[in-house]
Amino acid sequence: VRTGNFCVSATLSTEGGSPAFVSAESDIFFCDGLSAAGPDTLWLRDINVDKPAIYIYPETAGRFQVSLSLHQGTRLTKRIPDYGQGWSVQVEPTGRIEDRYDYLFYEASVSHLPVLSQGWCLAAADLEGGLEALLTRYGLTAAERRDFLAYWLERLGGRPFYRVHPLVGADLDPWVELAIAPAPASLLRLWFVFQGCDAFETLPEPPVSPFVRNGTTVVEWGGTLLP
Repeated sequence: VRTGNFCVSATLSTEGGSPAFVSAESDIFFCDGLSAAGPDTLWLRDINVDKPAIYIYPETAGRFQVSLSLHQGTRLTKRIPDYGQGWSVQVEPTGRIEDRYDYLFYEASVSHLPVLSQGWCLAAADLEGGLEALLTRYGLTAAERRDFLAYWLERLGGRPFYRVHPLVGADLDPWVELAIAPAPASLLRLWFVFQGCDAFETLPEPPVSPFVRNGTTVVEWGGTLLP
């Protein structure tokens, strides 16, 4: 390979040759012709963001308008209750929504996620305790942690270890922005990006700021399992 700037492109096709999803193209990178060089991972399939759950805890009962602004090709694939142009829901101080739901539910499909290096590596046998400890550090309540673990422990465990990378707060805005009116005084948004691996890896740990709940509070958790 000669010295120069390069980019890599790829297209995933079905048996018949028609595109199954999209073509992907890397950023331009430099190769000196001597050492190995290449782009970050090219994603040729949508990445599913599973069960972001949005909890609302108002100081007094009232109606809330909740909307999701989608960017970079993100698509909503599920939502409960009906979303329409956004949720308009009555919420009690206990967090009960429309006297029926404990949280608002959606799932999304994104075309890519950033390359993440900070996080933790957990053994499959220690997933429950390890995730419980992480969720506690981020400030989720016992009920929120229970909901998260009930959902995710069923979907993990096929690999001996899992890398766990957090996306927190404004990190989510390039894909899904959350708007709520009246605006909450305290807001926590947390997605975990999971990826299985065959051996334990030491990862640089991200800083974790304790979440303080004051006034009307909104908490969102979700996650995705990368191939």
